[in-house]
Amino acid sequence: MKKSTLFNLLAFMGLALLLSCGGGGQQQAEEEQLQAEIQQLDSISTELDTVIENIEQNTEELKDALDALDTGEEQ
Repeated sequence: MKKSTLFNLLAFMGLALLLSCGGGGQQQAEEEQLQAEIQQLDSISTELDTVIENIEQNTEELKDALDALDTGEEQ
């Protein structure tokens, strides 16, 4: 599942939870907690995107190195 889909699903679930909860102060505290959790998940998602990009780049570099070895070239 893509991170954006997961993030949207989490935000929707958080909103549904907020709407189903009663009490003004409690609802605000829960909303703030959910917002903090969403921000944390978004940060983790960004970090994971960076890791994925690094893995993809390293994979391409390894493929190029293997191709060079197969053809007898050196990099």
